[in-house]
Amino acid sequence: MKKQIVYIGVVGCVIILLSACAYNIQDYTSAIYANWSIQLSNNYTEVYSTDDGQSFNGDGRRYHVFQYEDKNDITDHLIWKTNKNTIVENQVIEIMNNLDIDGMYLMKFDQTYKYVEKYGGDGSSLFLILIEDMLYVVEEFY
Repeated sequence: MKKQIVYIGVVGCVIILLSACAYNIQDYTSAIYANWSIQLSNNYTEVYSTDDGQSFNGDGRRYHVFQYEDKNDITDHLIWKTNKNTIVENQVIEIMNNLDIDGMYLMKFDQTYKYVEKYGGDGSSLFLILIEDMLYVVEEFY
């Protein structure tokens, strides 16, 4: 009887843990908040995602494309820069060149864009690029 109670408790904990992991996988905005302290609206559809593979320390490059039904959901949450910035463009292009990105989802700087850039003390970087209703999330972790 005691073994059954322990078994049920362990199974229950595993189910809760897996549910929490599944929730975090579906909502990448929680990862952005955890890594960068930037709160994004989770009212989006992730249309594309890629990275350069698993690493032990979580370092590497990541690329996500989110589509927002209501652009105000994203524009109201952040202070966006609107000037064309070739330094940011070059940094983002360098990260994208190290990823295998499907051409259909490849961000191009030939359109008007808004952006947010954030840098970590370890040299990590985050770029949020907004083109119309599409948010491109480009990250590099060290």
